[in-house]
Amino acid sequence: MGTRFNECASLASAEAPHKRDPRWQTGPMTDLVIRPLLAAEIPQLRDLAEETFREAFAHALVGPALELLLIGRFTQAKFEALQDDPEGWLRVAEEGGRLVGYAQAQPAPCPVQGVEGRPDWELGRLYVRQTHHGRGVGQALMQACVDAAQAAGARGLWLKVWEDNPRGRAFYRRWGFVELGREDMDLYGTVLVHLILVKAW
Repeated sequence: MGTRFNECASLASAEAPHKRDPRWQTGPMTDLVIRPLLAAEIPQLRDLAEETFREAFAHALVGPALELLLIGRFTQAKFEALQDDPEGWLRVAEEGGRLVGYAQAQPAPCPVQGVEGRPDWELGRLYVRQTHHGRGVGQALMQACVDAAQAAGARGLWLKVWEDNPRGRAFYRRWGFVELGREDMDLYGTVLVHLILVKAW
């Protein structure tokens, strides 16, 4: 059974394009379900992960960096491993029979030293199709992750977000995450600064 969200707060961006296109309509979704991934859906999730990663980073990664990352990180085998990880947490957002977002987390200590109540769950990925931004999908996935982390006895969540991602940073700020560190990530010759954000409870 998945968790059905009927009234999710809008995360609409002031820069959301094509306001008159129904694919870009904002506002809460009425048929959104957050649930575990089925084994038969791994190819669909792999395609979704590649699509949303391209949407997020294609303009920043130069040369062959993007394709090399996709080849290395978005394989069928890697998503099968995520699905089979007994300590990991993986949920998909489904709307109208279609996967529109996903989130993945796992127990892992925050790399920033000296954090009071040091968060020990990492939110590794939270991606939503661009056509579904501002419709509560990210909100629902984040709530499911927080609920799972708290149920597991975690002291909090931490994550890394690209510095040049104002939408993502604003989203996590609304959820109470604060910046406690930075990390330079060298992605095949392209260095992207990522912020380390934490949320303790």
